[in-house]
Amino acid sequence: MSGASLSREVARAFADLLSYPDDALSGRLRCHAARLPGGTGAALDAVADRLALLGPGGAEELYTATFDLRPAVSPYAGLHLCGEGPRRNALLAHLASLRAQAGLAAAAEVPDHFAELLRYLAEAPEGGEAEDVAVLVLAPAARRAAEALLHDNPYRAALEALVAALPAPAELPVASKEAGP
Repeated sequence: MSGASLSREVARAFADLLSYPDDALSGRLRCHAARLPGGTGAALDAVADRLALLGPGGAEELYTATFDLRPAVSPYAGLHLCGEGPRRNALLAHLASLRAQAGLAAAAEVPDHFAELLRYLAEAPEGGEAEDVAVLVLAPAARRAAEALLHDNPYRAALEALVAALPAPAELPVASKEAGP
C-alpha cells in the first residue's frame, strides 16, 4: 500500500464521531475539529453543529436511524465486504488479533465496527497491517455506507471526509502493450 497514512488524531476524531453519541459528543468533535486540517475539521464541525441543534436525544435518534435501521449504512465493515457468515467471522478473528497485538482491550463493539477500526488505527504500531486495514477494509466499507446516505444526512459528508483522509491503495504497474512476455 502507498499514500499518506491516516493520522492518529484523525482516527481518534472519527472514532468518536462514529460511536454511539453521548451528551458530550458535539463538544469533543469541536475540540478535534480545531486541531484538524481543512476539510476534515470542517466536516467534523458541521456534524457537531447538527448534533448540537438536535440535542442528545435527537443525536441518538439520528445515529440509530442512520446506522442501525439501514443495512446499507451499517457501521460494520465486514458486513459490507463479506456479508454474514464464515468470511466475516474470519475477518473478525483477524481484526481481534490485530487489536490485541496493538495492546487494545476487547471493546463493547465487534472489531469491524467503524469506530473500533479507527481506534485500532489510532493505536496500531508503525509498519504493521494498519494501512492494509485502512485501505482494504475501512475505506471501501465507509465509501459504500456514505453512498447509501442521502446528501442532507450529516454522516454522509463525515464518511466522505473519512474516506478522503484514508490512504489510497497502491497503484499496480500496468504492463505496456509493447512489452513482451
